[in-house]
Amino acid sequence: MPNETAGLVSAIVTTKNSAATLEACLRSLRGQTYTRLELIVIDNNSSDATLEIAERYADRVATIGPERSAQRNLGARLAGGGHLLFIDSDMVLDADVVSDGVSLLQQTRMPAAVIPEETVGEGFWTRCRTLERSCYTGDDTMEAARLYTRDAFEAAGGFDLNLTAPEDWDLSRRVAQRQHLPRTHAMILHDEGRIRLGQLYRKKRYYATGYLRFLRRYRGGALAQANPILRTAYARHWRRLARHPLLTAGMFTMKALELTAVVHGATEGAVRGVDSRRRGVYEARPAAQPISRPLLVTFGSVRVPDGGIQVRSRTLAEHLSGMGLAPAIVSTRETGSDAAVPSWARSVRVPARKPRWGLSLQFARLIRVAAADADLIILANAMFMPALALARVRLPLVWDTNECQSLHYQRLRRTPANRAKLLIWMGLERWAARRCQLAVAIGDVEASEWRKIHPGLRGKMVTVDHAAWATPRDDTRAGAELERLLGRKPGGPVLVFVGRLAAKQNATAARWIVDTLAPSLPRDVTVALCGAGTERLRGRGTGARVAPLGSVDDVDSVIAAADLCLAPLAAGAGVKTKVLHYLAHGRRVAGTPVAFEGLDGAPGLYCAPLEEQPALVARLLSVAEPADVAEQRAAAQRAWIDERHGGAQIGRQWRDALQCLSRR
Repeated sequence: MPNETAGLVSAIVTTKNSAATLEACLRSLRGQTYTRLELIVIDNNSSDATLEIAERYADRVATIGPERSAQRNLGARLAGGGHLLFIDSDMVLDADVVSDGVSLLQQTRMPAAVIPEETVGEGFWTRCRTLERSCYTGDDTMEAARLYTRDAFEAAGGFDLNLTAPEDWDLSRRVAQRQHLPRTHAMILHDEGRIRLGQLYRKKRYYATGYLRFLRRYRGGALAQANPILRTAYARHWRRLARHPLLTAGMFTMKALELTAVVHGATEGAVRGVDSRRRGVYEARPAAQPISRPLLVTFGSVRVPDGGIQVRSRTLAEHLSGMGLAPAIVSTRETGSDAAVPSWARSVRVPARKPRWGLSLQFARLIRVAAADADLIILANAMFMPALALARVRLPLVWDTNECQSLHYQRLRRTPANRAKLLIWMGLERWAARRCQLAVAIGDVEASEWRKIHPGLRGKMVTVDHAAWATPRDDTRAGAELERLLGRKPGGPVLVFVGRLAAKQNATAARWIVDTLAPSLPRDVTVALCGAGTERLRGRGTGARVAPLGSVDDVDSVIAAADLCLAPLAAGAGVKTKVLHYLAHGRRVAGTPVAFEGLDGAPGLYCAPLEEQPALVARLLSVAEPADVAEQRAAAQRAWIDERHGGAQIGRQWRDALQCLSRR
C-alpha cells in the first residue's frame, strides 16, 4: 500500500455525451482502495444526461472544449492533488489502480506510470480490437502514461492543444524523456461498446490532422505509433495472431480502413490549409491563443451608466481592465460629452441608429469588425443573440446572464402578447445556452433559475455574489457636480433615483416618484432623476422640486451627493445591481421588499411596502444624519461589501473563467 500521507490524487475524467458509460467509470473511481482521491469531470457541452451523472459522483464539474487536451489541462488547473490521473469516460478501473500507481511512483521515483488496458465490448469488430490491444501490452511505443506527478505534468506544459488523438502519446514521450516508464499490475477495462466501421472511419478521418502533426514532430520515431498497420507489435506476437486467423483478418481489415481514413482526412486538411474558406465536416477546431482581447457586447451607455445592466457592464469592464484585459465595447448607444475612449476600454463602438431587439445588420457589422481584434466575446444580454448570429463570429462566448426574461413572462398573465414574447425569449436564451461556453449568474437563486429553465447551462454556470458587482467609491466632487447640473445649490435634502425609462420598471418607478412621492415631501427636498428619458418628466409633479436630469456624464457624483437613494419597485438582477451601486457610495437606500430580495443584512437599507414609502422617505429626510453616524454607516456598508468578497471575488471568478477558455 502507498503512503497516503504523500497527498491527494486527482482523477480527471473527460466527457462528451458519455451518459451510457460514465456512471460505471465514476463508480469504479469511487470504489478505489486509495481513499485520498479527488474526482473531477470536465465536460465538452454534452446534450445528454452526462452532467447529471457527473454531479452525483464528482467533487468538481466544469465545461470546456473543443477537445480532450483543453479539457484535461483545465482539469489539471482545477485539481488539488500532487498526482494527476487522466481517465476516459468509457473506462472501468480495477479497485487497486490508484493505489498500485501511487505506490509504483513512490518506489521508482519516476514522473509517470502506465496503466495497462484491456478492450471489452460487443460484436465481431470489438473482438478484433481486443486482439489488437493484447499485442500492445508492455510496448513503450503503443502504451501512454495515465498517472503523472503534478511536477512532471507542469514541467512538460500539459497536453498540446494542437494535437487531437495522439496527445496522450505526445505528453508521455515528453515526460518520459526516453526512459522506460513503470507499469501497474492493476488494469483498466476500456469499454468500446459495439464498433461500427462507418463510425470508426469518420472518427479516424477527423483525427487525421493530429496524426500528421505528431508525425512531423517526431518523424521516423513516431511511424510505429501513427501508422495503423506497420507496427512491430504484430510481428512480436505473430503466434497469438496465428491462433485466431478470422479475428486477425478482421483486425487487418479494420487497420486498413483506418489508414484509408487517415489519408482521406490528411488530404482534406491539406486542401483546407490552402483555401481557408473551405471547411470540412470533420475539421479539427484550431487551438485558440490565450485570452487577452475580450469584446463586450452590451446595450445602453457604459461610459455613463444609468441602469443596472449598464452598471454591471461598466464594473465588469473595469475589473477586466484591472487584470490587464481592457475590453473592446460594442453598445447600442453612448452618452456624455467626453467622446474619448475611457481608460478601462480598448475601444467603444456604437451604431448610428439604436437597434431594435438586436435585429440590426449595422449592429452585426459592428460586432464583426470589433471581433477581428478579439479572442473572446462577452455578451451582456440575450437580446443581441440575433445580431451575434448575423455577424457569424466564431469565437468563444461567455454569457453574462441577467434577468431571466423567459421566466419573467411565464409569471405574467397569459395574454397573446406575453405568450409571443415568451416564445421569442425562450428561443434566444436556448440559443445562448447552447452557444456559450460559460455563463455568469448573480447569486445561487439566479443560477438555479437559469438551470431550471435551460438545462443546457448545467455545468457552464459560474456564480458570483450580488455584492461582487459593487465597487466602493469615494467622490469628493459630489456637491459641486450636482450644483452644476441643477444650476443652483440644493436648498435641502437630496433624493436620487437612477434609471433608464426605456425599462418598464424604471418608468413605473419614476412616474410614481413624480406623481405620488414628490407631492408628499417638503418643498426644500430636491428629487434628482438621472437616466435617459427622464427629461420627458419635466414640468410634472408638485411639492418637492423634481429635477429630471436626463443622461448624466458623471452619475457617480450625483449618487455620492444624495442624502437618500430610491430603489426601483420591481425585482431582478439589474435592480439589485443598482441598489449595490448605491451602497458602494455609502448611501442610504429606501425601497420595497421585492427590490431588496437577496440582500439581507446589508447596512443602510430601509424597507417598507409601497403604500408606506412616502412616510418612510419623509421620515428619513426630515432629520439630517450626523456626519459621524453617516461615516460609520458608510464604513459598515463597505465592510459588508468586502465581507461578501466584492470586486475581489468577481475578479477571481472572471480570471478563472478566462483561464478556462485560454488554451496554453
